[in-house]
Amino acid sequence: MVEEIRMLPMSEKDDEFTGKDIAFVQEWFLKTLPLKIYYAKRNMMNAKNGTLVLFRYKSKVIACANLEYTIKCIKSNPGYTVGYYFDTYSIKTFVPLDKNEIQNIWPKVKSYGQAVIRLDATKYDKFMSLIENHGFESIK
Repeated sequence: MVEEIRMLPMSEKDDEFTGKDIAFVQEWFLKTLPLKIYYAKRNMMNAKNGTLVLFRYKSKVIACANLEYTIKCIKSNPGYTVGYYFDTYSIKTFVPLDKNEIQNIWPKVKSYGQAVIRLDATKYDKFMSLIENHGFESIK
């Protein structure tokens, strides 16, 4: 169980993901994210350590991970204001979930935009059951 769940939109315009398909980005989650910090241009999540983050790319939820900590970027990474470090062993990718599947768990999710969506953490078990039924990959 987690205390907070957030859905974080990812930009297809991000340098690392320009022109990339979902399969490429999911592989990035499993092979690259464990070795680095995920940088964002602004602190959209305002989340506590331990928050489960669902990553949305091309209107699908494609991965999740537990936030371990947040750092502020100053001069070391121009253009970015925050970095998120995720628990390596919590990173999972799964069959991409569309909006209808997300709404079956969280009916209040009406639309996707570029905003972070706060989700009801009491639905954690239902979400985990869904991705387990779909089959997921995680760091071994």
